[in-house]
Amino acid sequence: MFSPIRLSHILQFIPRAAFNAAVKQSQADRYVKKVSSWDLLVTLLLGQLTQARSLRSLAVTSQALQPHRYHLNANSLSRSTLSDALQKRSPEPLKAVCQLLLTQVGRKQRRSIAPMISLIDSTCITLRGPRFDDWTLATKTRITQGLKIHVGLDAQQLAPTYVNVTPANLNDLSDALQMPIEAGVTYVFDKGYCD
Repeated sequence: MFSPIRLSHILQFIPRAAFNAAVKQSQADRYVKKVSSWDLLVTLLLGQLTQARSLRSLAVTSQALQPHRYHLNANSLSRSTLSDALQKRSPEPLKAVCQLLLTQVGRKQRRSIAPMISLIDSTCITLRGPRFDDWTLATKTRITQGLKIHVGLDAQQLAPTYVNVTPANLNDLSDALQMPIEAGVTYVFDKGYCD
């Protein structure tokens, strides 16, 4: 069960001075009146800990912690404010604090993190013209006519671990279901692969 005390303990590991320096350098809070980058970081961390599945659930959880916000040194955010902040705010301070925290991880652990990430995506190759229309018109989509290449990429080696060429109208998820999945690997993909 999640509690505000746990969140408070986790926030103690984030170097606030370094985060504030990153905010100042990227000018992330330059025109901000109500919601600071720290408020956004606390809310996003809260969403990760509570496994919030939508912006609405994240905002509701944030509002529920209003009585404890003094101890967390952050303000609660409404859904519209959170949406605006995520759209307009620079991600540089969040990236900087993530990189700083990763430097504190031991060398052996850092080596073991990278091989566990695989990137998955697809891209379309347009093939039109007299020699292509005979076999690409049947699988044409509103976006493209041609082929689609599905790739799994090892993030550390920057080498493909999976490649498949399909017709342009094949859904990304349909191909991903055929892809071999390795135990212990984190797969990073976009919304096209969500059911």
